[in-house]
Amino acid sequence: ANQFAVANAQFIRTNIVNALQFPGLVQQYGVRGVPRIILNDRLHHTGIPDEHLLLSLVQECAGLD
Repeated sequence: ANQFAVANAQFIRTNIVNALQFPGLVQQYGVRGVPRIILNDRLHHTGIPDEHLLLSLVQECAGLD
């Protein structure tokens, strides 16, 4: 995700959050496992995606699927 953001800084921003330090975010996004990927506050994925899956998730979130 960070590599995508570096390559497309105009359109993609990433944040890495420590779940233990932000329990409100854990509750807000229903985090039950990590890593948890949240795209535009609506699309969620738990686990480590390979770059093809991550690209697919980003495209789906952007309405490009």
